[in-house]
Amino acid sequence: MGEVLRLDQVSKIYGSGDAEVRALDGVSLTVDEGDFVAVVGPSGSGKSTLMNIIGCLDNPTSGRYLFAGEDVSGMGARELAHIRNKRIGFVFQQFQLLNDLSAWRNVELPLLYRSARDRRGSALRVLEQVGLAKRVDHRPNQLSGGQQQRVAIARALVTDPDLILADEPTGNLDSASSRDILAILRQLNEAGRTVVLITHDPAVAAVAKRVVHTIDGHLDEEVAAGGGGASPVGATGGSHPHMSLKHTLLTGLRGILGHRLRSILTTLGILFGVAAVICTVGIGQASSDQVNAQISALGTNLLTITPGSTSTGGIFGGAGSASTLTMADVTGLADKANAPDIQAVAPVVQARETLVSSASNWSTTVSGSTPGWLVANARSVSSGSFLTNADVSDHAQKVVLGSTTASDLGVTLGDSVTIGKVPFTVTGILTTVGGQGFQNGDDLAVVPVTAAQDLLTGGDPNSVQRILLSSTGSSTLGSAYQEADQLLMVTHNIGSAAAADFTIQANSSFLSTAQSVTTTLTILLASVAAISLLVGGIGVMNIMLVSVTERTGEIGLRKALGATPGDLLRQFLVEAAALSIIGGLLGVGAALLAGRLVPHFTTIGVTITATPVLIAVGVAAAVGLVFGVYPAARAARLAPIEALRSQ
Repeated sequence: MGEVLRLDQVSKIYGSGDAEVRALDGVSLTVDEGDFVAVVGPSGSGKSTLMNIIGCLDNPTSGRYLFAGEDVSGMGARELAHIRNKRIGFVFQQFQLLNDLSAWRNVELPLLYRSARDRRGSALRVLEQVGLAKRVDHRPNQLSGGQQQRVAIARALVTDPDLILADEPTGNLDSASSRDILAILRQLNEAGRTVVLITHDPAVAAVAKRVVHTIDGHLDEEVAAGGGGASPVGATGGSHPHMSLKHTLLTGLRGILGHRLRSILTTLGILFGVAAVICTVGIGQASSDQVNAQISALGTNLLTITPGSTSTGGIFGGAGSASTLTMADVTGLADKANAPDIQAVAPVVQARETLVSSASNWSTTVSGSTPGWLVANARSVSSGSFLTNADVSDHAQKVVLGSTTASDLGVTLGDSVTIGKVPFTVTGILTTVGGQGFQNGDDLAVVPVTAAQDLLTGGDPNSVQRILLSSTGSSTLGSAYQEADQLLMVTHNIGSAAAADFTIQANSSFLSTAQSVTTTLTILLASVAAISLLVGGIGVMNIMLVSVTERTGEIGLRKALGATPGDLLRQFLVEAAALSIIGGLLGVGAALLAGRLVPHFTTIGVTITATPVLIAVGVAAAVGLVFGVYPAARAARLAPIEALRSQ
């Protein structure tokens, strides 16, 4: 018959100096295979400390503890967890069952921390062995005290341990249930199991073969009451398997589902953070697309020539303050021989005027131009016709209106509109284009340039305020720019670019500037939203810290059943990451919903693409892992006995 455990001069001392307490003082004890030993003593006698050391839940201050011939004093946390998982079955006074798990899931807990198959089948077999075959799916709060202790015994048996360590197994039971539990322990011992029973009741101890009394940290008396045999005890060495990834994930998710309200509150912070990031990036993208579309509607191959600045007595006016552009410039630029890459040329003279119809009046910008205006601005007419060269030659009092202007005046084709006390006939209405930059592209009126010069602006008939050019294509925009610049330098007798009395501006530069502005604003808004995601991560850490504190007893139980620090670290990291990922996915859903609803109630557009969604969810998961590390590490570092005492 082999030896299961041996204690040689083991002491456990708490405190120091005058506060020193010797919970155990030079204790020696041997337990052989098939033995049934009862450790009896009053409260404070050292029996619980002895049990903790025998169960590898605590370390002695001095002396040696051999389990199956191996000294466990120098073993690390993983090796001790391996012994608790495979070699020792615990039966606790307080049952130590997890309330959110059914009976069979409580029983299978030790099997999760080893390479075990058919865990449910093993759990059901031992539950049947202790008489709970019909209660396997009941949770602890649905079982009586005696039934809960039977579940605890089944959990101790499921790993087929070398030693069953029972701590006051009848302490919380009525007399009938106590007799049943003691009968089960006696039957297990008769079947060859080694049992160590901790109790304060001599009547309970009477079922054992040997009784050991503890008084003030000493083993005062040992009474032999018989012996028995059992199967040989195996070596404690071997590999130290840990919980599989699958079961780590399942255990983490069960932990989340077991505390639904707390989990929901935690995910809200991540949800709002992710939704805010996606929505702000989406709003920025929509705004950028809108600006780009508006500028593109003006024509990306459009060039605008404006006059230079005035210079009087060495004092320079602003750009455009001189009248340096003429109709002769327009004619020269329109000559294909001079500028083959210029498609259309249109002079512009402009004034703010009030238009009066028979139904209403409306103030808008009136532009005097030529047929080239329509081509240069990439516009079209929805009804009627645009101005012709004949209209320009005849100084015709005709007007083409934007759709907004026509609507506000309440006019249609053929109606008369008074502009500056001069009647004009509506001959065309432009196709709607919407906003263009800071202007409404549909709120305008276009008349022949000659009519505008004669009747509206009262200026020099040869002077124009600006000239619009369009290149033959986007690829020839640069060439058209050079042709216009060189031609005007020659016709204006300008020798150097620094002395130029005109400025040529391409719409593509407006597009680049607008894109830069919207990108900057998007980054700014996304940064602000990211702060809320960071705050959500801090919330995850706080909740996980609370979870560790509240579940200290569970952590102690899992360690007693064989969970290694790595197992607990992974479990709590999974919980933190899962909360963040769930919050992130819900945040994506909220952002998608907002993207659909916001445009219906506001003028704000939201463009959601895959990239910010993937980044936001990835960041949310990373936030969960980063902020979950400290709580998880804290759980992993808890000493088993300290964690169990908190229960």
